[in-house]
Amino acid sequence: MAVFRCYTEKKPGFDVEAGRLRSELEEVLNLKIGYIRLFNRYDIEGIDIGTYNDIKRSILSEPQTDYCYDENLPGLDGEHFIVAVEALPGQYDQRADSCAQCIQIITRGERPAVKTAKIYVFGGSFSKAE
Repeated sequence: MAVFRCYTEKKPGFDVEAGRLRSELEEVLNLKIGYIRLFNRYDIEGIDIGTYNDIKRSILSEPQTDYCYDENLPGLDGEHFIVAVEALPGQYDQRADSCAQCIQIITRGERPAVKTAKIYVFGGSFSKAE
């Protein structure tokens, strides 16, 4: 079976975490950040395309508050710096475990393999020191 990759991002007005992080970094580290965008990445193996299409708007994201992108990050404007944070092999990932359990309940089948990561996109020009 294929591995399906999905990125989710909070819509403007719901992106509170990104706003807080930007404020904190600008205040504490005195950085000038153009924007911060946060994405949750899901890699799911062990499901079919029909199941993937069903879960991406119910388990992986909330249509009212989230954008959902298949396979790749959306186009990013201007200069930016990307940082991806994911669990180490063998390290417990609560988001991935919860996602896998929800998919198993919906499909009434085997639990799929799920990996997640948090993707931080910092917009603007940064020096090597920053």
